[in-house]
Amino acid sequence: MTIVDVANGQPPKQCTFPPPPSPSAPPPPPSPSSKLSSGEIAGIAVGGAIGGLIILGLLYLTIRAVRHKGEKPIFTCLMIAPCVEGGQA
Repeated sequence: MTIVDVANGQPPKQCTFPPPPSPSAPPPPPSPSSKLSSGEIAGIAVGGAIGGLIILGLLYLTIRAVRHKGEKPIFTCLMIAPCVEGGQA
């Protein structure tokens, strides 16, 4: 019903809504053998090992960077032009 309907003297309209959905069936009970298969266990083990190696590698690189902070870098520019006033060398 709108304001125009009320102003014109029309009776209020009855709104109808669709019925609520029926409740869904409860989930089935878990099966008695809900253990992980051997393939799932192997996947978890391999993923954990790879993740551990990545973490150890990042830790190694961080410690190495802190220890060798003041040293000269391995790769440096060997051709350094002398500085000349007023132009290029």
